[in-house]
Amino acid sequence: MSDVSTSDAIDPKSTITYRGAKVAVIVLGVLLLLAFVMVVVGIGMRMSGHAPGQSNNNAKFELPAGAKIESTQVAGSNLVMTVKTPGGTSVYIFSATDGHLVGQIAPKSP
Repeated sequence: MSDVSTSDAIDPKSTITYRGAKVAVIVLGVLLLLAFVMVVVGIGMRMSGHAPGQSNNNAKFELPAGAKIESTQVAGSNLVMTVKTPGGTSVYIFSATDGHLVGQIAPKSP
């Protein structure tokens, strides 16, 4: 015979430790599922040609009439273009990441 009575036995599923472990497993399972979905979406975006941070806008810039490009240089993440115009020399600064005009240095008109 045993000294432990069956009426005093504690069910392991009713302890706080078991409940805490069960909650932790559920939460970690949900996080794992969300991470998997994010990886699948990221792969799908890259395969379709839409990497994060890319703009769908095509940058378009027209030179003034009679202008001629003298030089282009890359400075950091910018493209610097020197343009000779009938009014003088102008400098245009474009973003190399998406092509938008960042700034312009031009002579004042008289």
